[in-house]
Amino acid sequence: MKKLMLSAAALMCGTIMFAQMNNSDVDQLGNGNGSSVTQSGLTNDSEVEQAGDDNSATVTQNGTSNQSLVHQGLVAYPNDNERNTATVDQDGSNNFAHIDQHYNVVDESDDNLSSITQIGSANYAYNWQDGDFNDSEQNQDGASNNSNVEQHGDSNSAFENQYGANNDSDTYQLGNGNSSIMYQGDGLYIANDMISTVNQIGSSNQSEVYQYENANNSDVDQNGASNYSKVFQYGDNNGSTVNQLGDNNTSQVWQGFFPASSDGSVSDVNQEGDGNYSYVQQDGQTNTSDVDQLGDLNASVVTQNGFDHMSTVLQDGISNGSTVQQFGDSHISDVNQLGNNNASDVYQNN
Repeated sequence: MKKLMLSAAALMCGTIMFAQMNNSDVDQLGNGNGSSVTQSGLTNDSEVEQAGDDNSATVTQNGTSNQSLVHQGLVAYPNDNERNTATVDQDGSNNFAHIDQHYNVVDESDDNLSSITQIGSANYAYNWQDGDFNDSEQNQDGASNNSNVEQHGDSNSAFENQYGANNDSDTYQLGNGNSSIMYQGDGLYIANDMISTVNQIGSSNQSEVYQYENANNSDVDQNGASNYSKVFQYGDNNGSTVNQLGDNNTSQVWQGFFPASSDGSVSDVNQEGDGNYSYVQQDGQTNTSDVDQLGDLNASVVTQNGFDHMSTVLQDGISNGSTVQQFGDSHISDVNQLGNNNASDVYQNN
């Protein structure tokens, strides 16, 4: 009876130890591929699949129940995926990272670089790149953050940084030479419950988004060539929408800037044409700005400081210019210019 009890105890111990083991699966097809997997902790899971030549994958997991998937190349097209590099670093629990870099049936996928770093718990990051010389970096520090990067084409670059909790960031780039930089918090300023979406189609478009504090929302859409958008949000519950269609358009939206903040403000910028410029700065609370520019070489500057201001600018034509400045509380400005070479200057203060 004593021997039977000891045997049962040994079996139970062995079962528990097996359940706590880490798991690593590496499959490589081709020449010169390299994979390094380091796991420390309990029930971590890593899967690496590489097909092609001279691809490299590095996975480091420390903690509990982290999961990493790295797929570089497709078995059906092993000659079309070369010199891709993937790096995953996870420290915490229940984080999930997934990297896909492979042939897209239209073009080879070579020389791509992807990096995911996760610190904390329950963070999710996904990256899909096809084409050549694309670069993606995703950093998450906190809990329950969500990061997605998708790039199709050549020489695109994406950077997403999340520092806080419950942030959501999405970058989609189609074309060549596009660049996206996205900060939701950093080492000095935290961010919670942020939403940021960037969609860029074309070539050489650039987007920068910076969000700090709580519950800010940003949506950037650029279609064309050499468009530039910058959104900076510091405060709570601000919303920004930027839509640029054409070439060489520029938009800057500032809602709060250290140490001044903005709460509950909304900015909407729409530019269709070439060479248009829009600048919006809002400090204070519940300010609203709406800028629409249709045509070429139009310029709009809106500055609102205080509470409950409202500005609307519509310019349709070529080389129109508008400046709106509102300080104090509850001012309203409405500018409409149709035609060419018109100019308007509005200043209100109380």
